[in-house]
Amino acid sequence: MNTNDAIDQLAAAFCTLETHNRKLYTEALRSLVNLAISQERLERASNIERDLQQFTRIAANAGRRQQQSL
Repeated sequence: MNTNDAIDQLAAAFCTLETHNRKLYTEALRSLVNLAISQERLERASNIERDLQQFTRIAANAGRRQQQSL
Protein backbone atom coordinates (compact mmCIF):
# COMPACT_ATOMS: atom_id res chain seq x y z
CA MET A 1 0.00 0.00 0.00
CA ASN A 2 1.38 3.39 -0.91
CA THR A 3 1.07 6.59 1.12
CA ASN A 4 -1.77 8.03 -0.96
CA ASP A 5 -3.84 4.85 -0.56
CA ALA A 6 -3.24 4.88 3.19
CA ILE A 7 -4.29 8.53 3.41
CA ASP A 8 -7.43 7.81 1.35
CA GLN A 9 -8.35 4.90 3.61
CA LEU A 10 -7.73 6.96 6.74
CA ALA A 11 -9.86 9.81 5.38
CA ALA A 12 -12.68 7.40 4.55
CA ALA A 13 -12.49 5.87 8.03
CA PHE A 14 -12.63 9.31 9.64
CA CYS A 15 -15.67 10.26 7.55
CA THR A 16 -17.44 7.06 8.61
CA LEU A 17 -16.46 7.59 12.23
CA GLU A 18 -17.70 11.19 12.15
CA THR A 19 -21.08 10.00 10.93
CA HIS A 20 -21.46 7.31 13.61
CA ASN A 21 -19.72 8.68 16.69
CA ARG A 22 -18.83 12.37 16.80
CA LYS A 23 -17.09 12.16 20.20
CA LEU A 24 -14.86 9.26 19.16
CA TYR A 25 -14.15 11.06 15.87
CA THR A 26 -13.02 14.16 17.77
CA GLU A 27 -10.77 12.13 20.07
CA ALA A 28 -9.25 10.20 17.16
CA LEU A 29 -8.64 13.41 15.23
CA ARG A 30 -7.01 15.01 18.27
CA SER A 31 -4.73 11.97 18.66
CA LEU A 32 -3.80 12.11 14.99
CA VAL A 33 -2.92 15.81 15.25
CA ASN A 34 -0.82 15.15 18.37
CA LEU A 35 0.99 12.36 16.52
CA ALA A 36 1.74 14.70 13.63
CA ILE A 37 3.04 17.34 16.04
CA SER A 38 5.23 14.76 17.79
CA GLN A 39 6.61 13.61 14.42
CA GLU A 40 7.38 17.21 13.48
CA ARG A 41 9.22 17.74 16.77
CA LEU A 42 11.16 14.51 16.28
CA GLU A 43 12.18 15.57 12.78
CA ARG A 44 13.29 18.98 14.03
CA ALA A 45 15.29 17.41 16.85
CA SER A 46 16.93 15.02 14.39
CA ASN A 47 17.84 17.93 12.12
CA ILE A 48 19.34 19.86 15.02
CA GLU A 49 21.32 16.80 16.11
CA ARG A 50 22.60 16.29 12.54
CA ASP A 51 23.60 19.96 12.31
CA LEU A 52 25.45 19.76 15.63
CA GLN A 53 27.32 16.65 14.50
CA GLN A 54 28.34 18.40 11.29
CA PHE A 55 29.45 21.48 13.23
CA THR A 56 31.51 19.26 15.57
CA ARG A 57 33.25 17.62 12.59
CA ILE A 58 33.97 21.02 11.03
CA ALA A 59 35.36 22.37 14.31
CA ALA A 60 37.51 19.26 14.79
CA ASN A 61 38.89 19.55 11.26
CA ALA A 62 39.62 23.25 11.76
CA GLY A 63 41.42 22.46 15.02
CA ARG A 64 43.56 19.81 13.30
CA ARG A 65 44.45 22.20 10.48
CA GLN A 66 45.42 24.84 12.99
CA GLN A 67 47.64 22.35 14.87
CA GLN A 68 49.29 21.28 11.61
CA SER A 69 50.11 24.87 10.65
CA LEU A 70 51.88 25.51 13.96
